Amino acid sequence: MAELDQLVMKEQEISSSMLMERVGQEIARRFTLHIRKDELPNGGRIENRRVLVLVGPGNNGGDGLVVARHLIQTRRYPVSVVLVGAKKLSDDCRLNLVRLLDLNQPVFGFGGNVEDPHIPLMKDEAFERLFFRSGIIIDALLGTGQSGPLRGPLFELVSTVQRLRTESPSQKKLFLSIDIPTGVSGDTGQVFSPSFDADLTFTVQHQKFGMTQGAARKRCGKVLPIEAGIRSPHWRPNFFATSRESLKDLPPRSATSHKGTYGHVLVLGGSKKMPGAASLSSIGASSTGAGKVTQVVFDSGIAIPPEIMRIPLTGNFLDPNNITDILSRVERGEFQALVVGPGLGTAEATLEAFEKLLSVLTRINCPTVIDADGLNLLSCLGLTKRLAKARNFIITPHPGEAARLLGLQTALVVEDSSSAVKQLHLQYGAVSLLKGAGTVIWDGKTGAVNTTGTGFLATGGTGDVLAGMIGGFMAQGLSPFKAGCLGAFLHGKAAEELGNHPFPASVLGDVARNLIAVSDL
Repeated sequence: MAELDQLVMKEQEISSSMLMERVGQEIARRFTLHIRKDELPNGGRIENRRVLVLVGPGNNGGDGLVVARHLIQTRRYPVSVVLVGAKKLSDDCRLNLVRLLDLNQPVFGFGGNVEDPHIPLMKDEAFERLFFRSGIIIDALLGTGQSGPLRGPLFELVSTVQRLRTESPSQKKLFLSIDIPTGVSGDTGQVFSPSFDADLTFTVQHQKFGMTQGAARKRCGKVLPIEAGIRSPHWRPNFFATSRESLKDLPPRSATSHKGTYGHVLVLGGSKKMPGAASLSSIGASSTGAGKVTQVVFDSGIAIPPEIMRIPLTGNFLDPNNITDILSRVERGEFQALVVGPGLGTAEATLEAFEKLLSVLTRINCPTVIDADGLNLLSCLGLTKRLAKARNFIITPHPGEAARLLGLQTALVVEDSSSAVKQLHLQYGAVSLLKGAGTVIWDGKTGAVNTTGTGFLATGGTGDVLAGMIGGFMAQGLSPFKAGCLGAFLHGKAAEELGNHPFPASVLGDVARNLIAVSDL
């Protein structure tokens, strides 16, 4: 964000204080609009319009001071301001503090270290009374620069807010953060303790990567981007948001097209003990409009949708003998994409067959999704150089699988998903899609993060559906990166449209079947 600020100031020939004024003014305007319309994320109406602005010593605090000044000037809101760290203010924060004091607006200090005679130190009891009198709490303590736990007065203040909020659950208040909640890392999404729990976050220009990840999503509440003219043609984020944009890259459905126009997907997964995962992947591939989908089966009696073709194999699982015919068909170019792994198992013979398969796939550069047990087999083989030669591979681990692939603890993958997904690509050479609350995709140069989806997807099998969808899009000509982005977006969107079904596992296939509806939204 600092890089974008510098570009904007240079290109538009404005100062940092002018930029801060723009941001604060726009946040105040949007805030007023939402309060007027009662567009509040926690529902209902905030009767108490008293505003308490918590201000830190940096530029995020400066934004808060500008917001406070503009709210005061509307004469609609009684505003109180509490400042932390008055001895170490940034230049622009200090400038806006002076502007606020010039309006004869009282500003109180918190936590000591306040030497300005115009800023009386507030005792804990007085702060508690002020908190309980206020209906709207604005967090402008720390911005995107925070990278570790809070300390000193900031720790004390956020802990106090957290405690008072817990002690008065019946009091209806609106908690709002500027740019990102204090205690949340904008880079990784790590949530430190204590942290500010926002109902609404006005984030400057674009949603920060960390805001899309795990527990940070809940801490941010509803996120509303504030542009305020902060844009530059010479800047792009490291991770952009997924969308349905790549739908336009799929082959058109013309009157003269046929099933061969839209590719043939082979789902190479399942075993005698675990046949269901491969079937879910087949449903996912079929739902994308792939022309043909074929599934390997080890039990001729297994029920799969009638539109899915079968390749029956002998034995209980994939092995070097029963894979021979499949390898020949793959080498002949019969399939435009493969989905490898769901339900495959990790038997020693399967590992040997998997290695033979990889040798063929990398040689002919066939578009391939490796998921589930395919990833577990890959971690056993450690074939980093072999995969690095394949431009058309995408691996789709969840955090546990990613941890095995990287030799890390799962907690480390979750704490810093952007670093983990980049390391996966670096080590395995394939486009990497790290699943989770805020799925991340990386191809070595470009990154994307997915913000669609609900808790509906927190059930076994949804990842198998996603792998099939990605394979279906690749069979129709999308690159692994575009297929991963589009698949993740529509997968999450389909779940959102289904709503909160009480038994998600019972309608798992509906995620795939709902794609037709969400593709046109």
